Amino acid sequence: EDDNQELITIIGKKESVDMAKAELEDRIKSLDNVVSIECNVPTKHHRHFVARRGEVLKHIADEYGGVTVSFPRSGIKSETVVIKGSKDCVEGAKKRILEIVDDLDAQVTVECVIPQQFHRTVMGKLGSNVQEITRTHDVGIKFPDRAPQQNGGGQQNGGENAQNVPNGDVNGEEEGHSKSDTIIITGKPENCEAAKQALMNLVPVTEETTVPFDYHRYIIGSQGKDVRRLMGDYH
Repeated sequence: EDDNQELITIIGKKESVDMAKAELEDRIKSLDNVVSIECNVPTKHHRHFVARRGEVLKHIADEYGGVTVSFPRSGIKSETVVIKGSKDCVEGAKKRILEIVDDLDAQVTVECVIPQQFHRTVMGKLGSNVQEITRTHDVGIKFPDRAPQQNGGGQQNGGENAQNVPNGDVNGEEEGHSKSDTIIITGKPENCEAAKQALMNLVPVTEETTVPFDYHRYIIGSQGKDVRRLMGDYH
């Protein structure tokens, strides 16, 4: 809430303050030396960088001194990406962009077949389960459109990280399975397999246990309180 938004205040011992001030002035001076460099990014990967209002580019800008990264406009067939900023920052941003491209080239597409009747359970409340898996395993997860016999319905996407990668292998569970049961996972091969197993672990199973009828009311509890607690505690 300071009136002067350009003033940086340094507090400490005099010797330390002088050293910090000198270092800050050097960094500020280097930021004034704006340069522009180019790097090539295959057009098939452009969408990854500009999706979700340029979320990836915002992270790069935050990490590398506020550099600006300009991709070719939609419809222009060009792989040239322009990076502007201080010299050290643009070189770091370029290296990071090329690392992301290498990761995208290494991605594959894997199919995970789970009956659609379990998709809602697997996704969790507001997609929480799938969002956690995408973050943990660094993959994209895409759920299929609902089958027509289920009264239509729109596409279900497994969180903000969901994405489509055109290259890579497709490993099906079995030939002839329904598309409405097929969940698409994209990412590095080892990450996809780990995410696939995590999804399969969320598929509900049914087990039966025998309890004499006279005891049922003790399990249910007053107005169903105890059985609801059991369902809540163990999902």
